[in-house]
Amino acid sequence: MLRAASLLAVALLAGCVETQSAGTVAAAQVGPGSSLLDPEDQIFAAMLFNDVCGDTGAKPAAAKAVLAKLPVTQHPETGTYYHQNLDLSFKLVKEGSHDVCSMVFGSRSELSSIGLMLAAGSAAKGAPVGMDPDTGEIEAKAAKGGTLYFAPINQQNGRKYYRAWITN
Repeated sequence: MLRAASLLAVALLAGCVETQSAGTVAAAQVGPGSSLLDPEDQIFAAMLFNDVCGDTGAKPAAAKAVLAKLPVTQHPETGTYYHQNLDLSFKLVKEGSHDVCSMVFGSRSELSSIGLMLAAGSAAKGAPVGMDPDTGEIEAKAAKGGTLYFAPINQQNGRKYYRAWITN
């Protein structure tokens, strides 16, 4: 049910904004959208993360195929995919022998609820979810293998920023 809702949400949102390729946009014009993720957007953010990073097992080719259907623009120099409306981005990198798929976003939401929502969508069924009560950092086995992480990263201009990532 969550998967069907996820695909519907992605399809509807993708239809609202034209995706731009990196080749058609100057680097100075590429950056995140201005809208913070409000508490009601947590489910949407969790679905995006699961679609791009979780369901693909953090495999770059599969993640890029999903990103191609979203309203994102890839920065031509950094490779970061920025959402055109939301203060949200995705990055696909190689760290040693591991593929890493990460999402960074700005939100007004409570830390623990965001991390748990992301873990609920992308962690392996029945896997324990470790959460540090002081920092809100989360670690769990990812559904498609590898490890799922979530952590606050900073606060800037009154906005709280978080990072969720899967390393495989």
